Amino acid sequence: MTAQIVLLRELLSLFEGNEFSIGVMLAVWLLGTAFGSGLLGRLTSRLKRDRQFVAGLQVVSAAALPLAICVARYSRVVVPAVPGEVLGPGRMLLTSIVALGLFCPVSGLLFTVASRWYMQETAGSAANATSYAYMLESLGAAGGGMLVSFALLPYVSSFHIALLVAAANLLVAAWIATGRRTALALTLLVLVASALAWRSAHRWEAASLSRQWPGLRLVEAITSRYGNLAVLDAGGARSVAQSGVILFTAGDLEAAEEAVHFALLQHPGPRSALLVGGGVNGSAMQVMQHPSIERLDYVELDPRIIELAERQFPAEWARIRQDPRIHVHALDGRAFLRTTRQRFDVVILNLPEPRTAQLNRFYTREFFAEVSAALNPGGVFGFQLPAAENYLNPVRAAFFQCIQQTLRQSFAEVRIVPGDTLHFLASDQPGRLTTDARALTQRIEERHLRTAYVRDYFFSFRLTAERIADLEQQIAPLPGTPVNHDFVPVAYYLDVAAWSTHFDRSYAAPFSVLSRVGFPSLVGALMGGTVLCMFGMALIPRARRVAAGVTLCVLTMGMTMLALEVFLLLGFQAVYGYVFHQLAVIIAGFMLGLAAGTWLARRGHPAAEAWTLGLTIAIQLAAAAASVALYAALSRLAEVRDPQYLPWITQAGFPLMAAICGLIGGSQFPFASASFFLSTDGRNAGALYAVDVAGSCVGALGVSVFLLPLIGLGRTAALIALANVGAALVAASALGAAYRRR
Repeated sequence: MTAQIVLLRELLSLFEGNEFSIGVMLAVWLLGTAFGSGLLGRLTSRLKRDRQFVAGLQVVSAAALPLAICVARYSRVVVPAVPGEVLGPGRMLLTSIVALGLFCPVSGLLFTVASRWYMQETAGSAANATSYAYMLESLGAAGGGMLVSFALLPYVSSFHIALLVAAANLLVAAWIATGRRTALALTLLVLVASALAWRSAHRWEAASLSRQWPGLRLVEAITSRYGNLAVLDAGGARSVAQSGVILFTAGDLEAAEEAVHFALLQHPGPRSALLVGGGVNGSAMQVMQHPSIERLDYVELDPRIIELAERQFPAEWARIRQDPRIHVHALDGRAFLRTTRQRFDVVILNLPEPRTAQLNRFYTREFFAEVSAALNPGGVFGFQLPAAENYLNPVRAAFFQCIQQTLRQSFAEVRIVPGDTLHFLASDQPGRLTTDARALTQRIEERHLRTAYVRDYFFSFRLTAERIADLEQQIAPLPGTPVNHDFVPVAYYLDVAAWSTHFDRSYAAPFSVLSRVGFPSLVGALMGGTVLCMFGMALIPRARRVAAGVTLCVLTMGMTMLALEVFLLLGFQAVYGYVFHQLAVIIAGFMLGLAAGTWLARRGHPAAEAWTLGLTIAIQLAAAAASVALYAALSRLAEVRDPQYLPWITQAGFPLMAAICGLIGGSQFPFASASFFLSTDGRNAGALYAVDVAGSCVGALGVSVFLLPLIGLGRTAALIALANVGAALVAASALGAAYRRR
């Protein structure tokens, strides 16, 4: 788990953090683990020295994590890309395979070999050994997630974490494979070597990080709970990047002016304003040029960005801190809107486009409704999205149609300013907004604004009647244009589809096909698949039916568990704010529940095959009910607005729900293992674990990349429930064979 968190963060810095890349990376991770546990486990099943084999795999694991970090960071050199260029899906997949190709198979193989070793030591069954290893792995994952996220990542670098993990693996290997005296000597050697390496790890960290930004000078790099932050210098111009995404460049006057003036000029006399993100680049001081402004609330999510601003941009930050009218909040923008009692004349969103599900939260109907509620009568809301000067391809146009359709759900009037950046303007008062160049120029003159870019010639070029009419025609919402929601993040999906066309037009085809697959078609496909599986069960030999039914149940449960975990993370992120600071708690709750479920099931599961299969089926039906119940719970929690309940919900409610979900999944594995190994030879102890991981891989790609963005959380929950009912029905058809063997 420590390696997964560290490596996913490293790769996210390469891939701009979009959830499509997370799905790809998790799929590669899980497939590699399944390959090690299943195929490699079977190939090594005849080895007799499993104790020494485990020690050897621990040594390989010790070297694998630092090596994987280097591969990820040097991939910009091996796979050429200019600074700021996003790797396309093909190069993304290749980079993930190379970076994770050593660690994941070793991790999967370790599960199988350790299970065999435990089986030899205890003279027990394969089912008992694998369920025991499954329980211990879940406990280790929970501990690793908490340790790395709360005790390590905020304070030490990735290489320092890798050294700690390497030292722990080497110490375990020493005590497993050698006698007491040799182990003590090796322990001393490992501790001394680790201490020496610790002192030089910062040099490795700086040298490898600089490779991620060829052609730029890395001034400073720090890690926060929200991502990897880097300050970059290009010929004297300094920028801040978070997880590979350039957030702002200090002194970029054009970006600073465009971010705020379009919205402020729409209001006849703005007195209060809210700026969400991007104030350090000069946008905050541009707001203060408007003479009527009495108060500006500037919200920045990551407090460590503010720390960087104080050190690396002292002049810009001093101007912000010295103006008593500016109030800085290190807080999530949506959380601020939910808890503040202030009302604003103008709200400005200055964030990147919704290329991730996290950013999508700021472009949904729910967020737009929160903004509308926070505006004074006649208030103005504005944001900008990258586009093109004249022509928008159909995929990009569909994205803008979705954004405009969503905006119209909460505001009476919506106007859009054309250009290489589209400015969306909205108000609850019809007639408030204008795209008349002379009216806007007059307001600039009346307010004595000192602008270099947003001025008279700028308006006369961008606000011609022909350009406005052409843009409106291209992005006018159609009858079937979807609305973007917190729990149906379709704009994120459409933006990823548009993003994919930057690399190869052929990438747009799969996205286009998937977007046309409707919910009824998916339901029909699941029901048809269930019928085919039941027909197939009747054709296979009776002796193998139990193993086949159990395999399908475990595959579906693996998919379900990852889907429910994604539900919880997306639900927390959409409703309560940026999820990374709660990520470890939710995952740890899930893994603890998984371990507890395995422990409870191991305490007294019946030996009869019919009973273990029956309990496997019953837990499968419980998972079906859990997916629907979880969606209902998240929907109710989204309606809670009272601040006094929010800490209880976020700190206790979500971890508890995660633990319950994990409890269901963990309790099935021992029963499934008992049924599976009673009807197989048991030589490959990791076979069922490989199936479980493969199911999780399906969940990683199918749920996070496809189902949730297109059909939403509610319908995805229904499909997950239907899949579990189908797996239970197929397994139930094998009950007769189990009773006959009894």
